Amino acid sequence: MESQLHVALESSPLAFAILCPLRDADQQVSDFLWSYLNPAAARVLGSDPVALIRQPIGPLLSRSWEASGLIAACVRALASGRSEQLEVRPIHNGGSALCARIACLGRELGIWFTEVGAHRPESDAVADITERKRLEVALLEANRRMDEFLAILSHELRGPLAPLRNGLQILRLTRTADTRLAAVIDMMDRQTLQLTRLVDDLLDVSRLSMGKIALRRAPLKVAEVLASSIEACRGAIEAQGHQLQVDLGAPEVKVLGDFERLTQAFSNLLMNSVKYTPYGGCIGVVLDREGSEVVVRIIDNGIGIAHEDLEAIFEMFSQGRLHGREAAGGLGIGLSLVRSLVQVHDGTVRAYSAGPECGSAFVVRLPLAGESDARAASPAAADTAPPLPSSRILVVDDNADAASSLAQLLQLKGHEVLTAGDGLQAVECARRFRPRLIFMDIGLPCMDGVEAIRRVRALQSGAQATIVALTGWGQADVRERTASVGADFHLMKPVSDAALAQVLDAALPLAPLVAMYAGASGVGEA
Repeated sequence: MESQLHVALESSPLAFAILCPLRDADQQVSDFLWSYLNPAAARVLGSDPVALIRQPIGPLLSRSWEASGLIAACVRALASGRSEQLEVRPIHNGGSALCARIACLGRELGIWFTEVGAHRPESDAVADITERKRLEVALLEANRRMDEFLAILSHELRGPLAPLRNGLQILRLTRTADTRLAAVIDMMDRQTLQLTRLVDDLLDVSRLSMGKIALRRAPLKVAEVLASSIEACRGAIEAQGHQLQVDLGAPEVKVLGDFERLTQAFSNLLMNSVKYTPYGGCIGVVLDREGSEVVVRIIDNGIGIAHEDLEAIFEMFSQGRLHGREAAGGLGIGLSLVRSLVQVHDGTVRAYSAGPECGSAFVVRLPLAGESDARAASPAAADTAPPLPSSRILVVDDNADAASSLAQLLQLKGHEVLTAGDGLQAVECARRFRPRLIFMDIGLPCMDGVEAIRRVRALQSGAQATIVALTGWGQADVRERTASVGADFHLMKPVSDAALAQVLDAALPLAPLVAMYAGASGVGEA
C-alpha cells in the first residue's frame, strides 16, 4: 500500500506535502519540518523539494508567502486531530492565493494547496489519499502499541513467575520423603511451566507478526527435536493418563532449522492434543520421509474438529466450536504460533478431522536438509552437568522474592551468595564482595541494570566476572543494550534449570577459583 500511495502522490497534479512537528526543549511545537513534498507542491512553492526535506517550513513561507497563521493552524490540527483550512497569499504580485488544507495523520500533518476559488475535481482524490494515509498511520500506531503492550505484559508476568519457579526447585532439592508433597510440587511445577509457555507464546506471536524473530538455523535430526518436545510435555501427558505411541519411521532425516523454535512448535501441537483428548486417551507421533519432505503427524482420539473450523483454528485467539464447548481453557494462540513457526521454516501445517468425537491429526511438512547442510553437526543433547565448584555469586533484583529464592537455590548448590535490591547497591556489592558471577535484573530503582553492568565492568573486580542479565525484557534492542555494556548472557525470567546449569558451567571454570578468592574476603577496592 505504501508504494502505491507514493506513486499516486508523485503523479498527482495536486500539491501535497507532509509535515512533522519540531519541538523545543520544553517539548512545545515551535515549527514544522517538511517530511515529504510531491512535485506539484514543489512547483507551487517555487523550491527544490530535495533542499526542503527536513527543513523548517517557517523560513520558506516567510520569504515568499503571507502565511503567519499557517503554523498556528498546524499546531491546532495536530492537537485536536481536526482539519484546518486557511488562505496563503504571495508576498509579491503575480501569484495566486492558495487555500491550504491541513489534516492530522497521527503524529504528522498532511497539507495540500489549491488555488483560491479554483474548482479542482481531483480534490476528492486528494482527500481519499489523505484518509488512506491517516488510516495507514493509525494502523501502524495500533500495531506498535499492541507490540509494546505485549512486551510489558510479558515482563510483568515473568516477574512473579521467577520466584515461583525458584521456590519449586528449592523444594525439589530438599528431597522430601512425603509422597503427597512431592506430588503437589510436581503439579505446581507443571502449571508454572504451562503459564510460562503461555507468556512465551503470547510474545512470540507478536514478534513473528512483526518479523522480529531471528532463527538460529542448523541441520537438525527431527527425531531429536521430537524427543525434546515429548519430554517437555511428558508431565502433562502422564497427568491426563494418556497413552503415547511414537513411530520414528525415518529416524535419521534432518531439516535446516532452529532447534528451540521447532521444539516449541511440536510441543504446542502435543499440548493441543493433550488438552482436547479426554482422560485416558491415545496420542500418536509419527515421523516419515516423503520425497524431499520430512512429515510429522501428531494424531489423537480426542473431541475432533468441525469441518468448517479446520482452517480457522490456526487464526489468532480461535479455538473452534468444539473446543469452545470444552472447558480446556487457553488463549487460542498456540496453533497460530505453530503455523507461524512452521512457515518461517518454509514448511506447512494442516489439520484433519472426520468431525465430532472422531479425533484429529496435525500434519507438519518441512523441507529435507540438503547434502551440504546434512554434513554439519546436529546440536547434541545436553548431558547432566557434573558437580560445579563453589563460587561467590551476586544476585541483583528489586523483587525481594525473586532475589531470595534464586539465592537459596544457588546456596543449595554450594555457592556463597549475596543479594542486592538496586543498581547502586549492586555496584557497591560487586566492589567489596568480588563475585565471580552476577545475575543482574534490568528494571532496577536508583540505577537501572544496564548502567550498573557498565559500572561493574569498570571495576577491577568486575572486569573478569561473568554477568548475566536476568530480566523479563526480551526485545532485541534490550538485548543489544545489555550486550553493549558487557553482559555475557541475557536470560528471560523465570530461568530454566537447563539455562541456569549452562551459565554456571560456562562461568565458573573460567579461572582458578581458589587462587582468585584466596584472602579476598573483606577486601575492597580503592
